[in-house]
Amino acid sequence: MLLIPTALSADTFTEITNAMVGSSPIIQAQQEALRAQLLATKADNTLDNPEIEFERLWNAGEHGDNRWSAGVSQRFEWPGIYNARSKVGQTVSEANLRRMDELRTEITAQVSKALIDYVEASRKATVLAEADSLLSSLRDATEKAYRHGETTILDVNRTAVEAAGVSADYAESLAALAARRADLEAMGYNPRTMPPLSFGVDFPHYELLPDESYLTAADTAPAVVSAMAALRVAEAEAEATRKGRFPGFSLGYRHAFEDGNHFNGLSVGIELPIWRSGKEVAAANAAKLASSFQQKAVLTETAGRIRSTLNTLQGLQTRISLLAPPVENTNNQRLLLKAYKGGQITLLDYLRESTYFLDARLSLISLQAELARAEVELQALTPGL
Repeated sequence: MLLIPTALSADTFTEITNAMVGSSPIIQAQQEALRAQLLATKADNTLDNPEIEFERLWNAGEHGDNRWSAGVSQRFEWPGIYNARSKVGQTVSEANLRRMDELRTEITAQVSKALIDYVEASRKATVLAEADSLLSSLRDATEKAYRHGETTILDVNRTAVEAAGVSADYAESLAALAARRADLEAMGYNPRTMPPLSFGVDFPHYELLPDESYLTAADTAPAVVSAMAALRVAEAEAEATRKGRFPGFSLGYRHAFEDGNHFNGLSVGIELPIWRSGKEVAAANAAKLASSFQQKAVLTETAGRIRSTLNTLQGLQTRISLLAPPVENTNNQRLLLKAYKGGQITLLDYLRESTYFLDARLSLISLQAELARAEVELQALTPGL
């Protein structure tokens, strides 16, 4: 059976990608988790709950009245701590935005690569469908010629074996295509609300800039920007922890009744952070240092990935430029069949050359898919360009 491909435009490819990313439960879950983290940070920068106390003493003897007292108090941190914690909240809010940018970029790349896998499977299925149709027709023609005594049983068997092999490859390609579609649906593709996936679609193509533009763009990569934002959070938390070494205090109002008299007064308390504060500051400074090293590591890794991806792109472009002209849009299979029917080549030559060009077409599709995935990788590393 020959399946006629239909084209899926770059705009539709982007539309499907954006729709899948926009409905990704991973992004939604991360967004709510970061929102919870930010709310917890803000909650840490509020006043403690006021404390209400009541005390009553009963006279065990025969003299004197019972005594009681009541009061309310409020604990306060050192004033500078609230400002420091407010800065922590601001940096956490900014870091959350940068983390979401990084996650969306990662999910977009994953979805795009999954779509490219689908395109690769569909194009290979299209090529194998054409080859299957041609060999099936040739097998039928060879069997008919044998019945009329015009060919040998060896030719019949050769054709049948080759046709069976291509038919098996075609069946495997259809199974692979179904698996790639299942992968997309598992990632959130919904055929009822999103553009349809066409059979035999084209690979996306991105306009590339000179290599120098990418090599100097590592600082703006989402992972690097997110790591820098995380470093600023660690720095702000270290500063807030340092200011937490200052004493806290509490103020309160008290009312007491004793020996028939009412008393009103104030209570003042001071909290001396002498046991844990030193270790907490040391831990916060260690976390800040770790974030600094992490930011540098991410920057170095990202720069290396950009260089590696550019090298991959160059290699793939060279290989495709050499392989595409004699393979793509040349109708080699039909030209071979025409030469065979015209008596210019033998059946064995036709089968051998047909397999050769079929493998070349499939190899070209694999190279084009690798190129598209490398372009997606580069776009994910440098989305600002």
